[in-house]
Formats: sequence, C-alpha cells, structure tokens
Amino acid sequence: EVIQNLHDCPCLFLQGASGDIGPREGYVGDTSVADRNGRQLGYSALAALESLDPPGKSYQYAGPVVSGATIGYWEHDDMQIMPHDTESSIEYFTVDLDYQDGLESVESVQAELEKWEQSDADDARARAERCRRSLVRLGSVPTGVFPFEVTIQRLGRTVWVLLGGELYNWFQRELRERYPDLSIVVTTIANGSRSWYILKEESYGLGLYQEEASMLAAGSLERLLEAVSDRLSS
Repeated sequence: EVIQNLHDCPCLFLQGASGDIGPREGYVGDTSVADRNGRQLGYSALAALESLDPPGKSYQYAGPVVSGATIGYWEHDDMQIMPHDTESSIEYFTVDLDYQDGLESVESVQAELEKWEQSDADDARARAERCRRSLVRLGSVPTGVFPFEVTIQRLGRTVWVLLGGELYNWFQRELRERYPDLSIVVTTIANGSRSWYILKEESYGLGLYQEEASMLAAGSLERLLEAVSDRLSS
C-alpha cells in the first residue's frame, strides 16, 4: 500500500528466508502493530527504489573539478551490456531430504488433537491448533525421502531461487556470500510449505518450536544449500 500509493504500480511481496527472524514487535493480537511493521517495510523498499540508478545507466567517475577544493565529478553513463547480461533460463529440480527420526503418525497426532480439544488447560487451544497443522503436513508426506522442490530462474546476473518451506535466514546470506557477483533473490513458501521449517543443523536439540514443527532431519538445510550452489556453479 505504501509503495503503490506513491508509484501507482503493482507491488508483489515475496517472503525471503526468515524462518528464524521476524519484526522486533510481533505475534500480538493488535492489528495496528502489523500495519506499522508493514509501513516500515514499505518505506525501506521505497528508500531502496530511490537509490537505484536510471534504467540502463551506472554512476561513474568523470574526473576532477577544480574549484575552492578539488572535488570528484560523477555522472550517469550508459552501462556496458554484455551478452550474458540478457540471457535467461529456468530450471526445476528436487533434492532428496531425510525425515526426522520418530516422525509422528497421523493416528498419533489425531489422538493428541482429541485430547487437547477436550482439555480446559490454558494452552489447550494453541496445542490443538498445532495438531491441526501437523495433520495437514503429515497428510501429504511421501514415503522414503522428501523430494524438496527447487526452482532457479536466471536473468543475466540476477537469480531467483524459489523454494517451499520456511528456511532459516542463514541460507540466503550464505548463498550471497558464495556468489558476490550475482544478485540473488530467495523466495520461500513457494507453491506451499509442505516441509515447514528447515533449520540449521546446530539448532536441533534445543527445544525450539521450529524443530517440533519440522519434518526434516538435521543437516537438511546444509544439504539444500550445497545442491543449489552446485546448480549456480554449473
């Protein structure tokens, strides 16, 4: 809304890898907090848009200007477009990931749901909701290994990596560090979130909700990173 009001153009929001991060103030029932968080994001995006060079231009040093002090003169000049800057491609593939040991069955979760629905404990409603989410997740679990779907779309030096699930932020930061010459946009919850959270290996065993909600074994995020890196390097 903030962006569209100023630029009068469609605006698409894509969820990055944020399975372990969020707004400073969140998880509250006050909708004004959500609106404020949205405005913060909108203004940040506007600041980034205002900093962009004109299309097809780059800001380059044009020489010194001698006045009371010698200062540098900069100007927008045409970018040098190389053939690979206009190439595009799209690739779909899957990465086989292991399930956590002792993954609950539909029957056991259904029994737990019935227990919480009949309970008057303070957190009964929240516990029941977790069970319902688990039933949705477990209802479409393939046997053997989980075929995690990945899409990589390239346009010149810009790369979109689209994945299901909610990945920890480390994934996109590490990917960008490995490929500093590429502009990498990571989009999660693409085509759904069948696997739910995907944690760093070191985050398992800490009693986190993300591990409880995940169906994938420790090391899955790292394996996924290597698989995507292999494709970007090829």
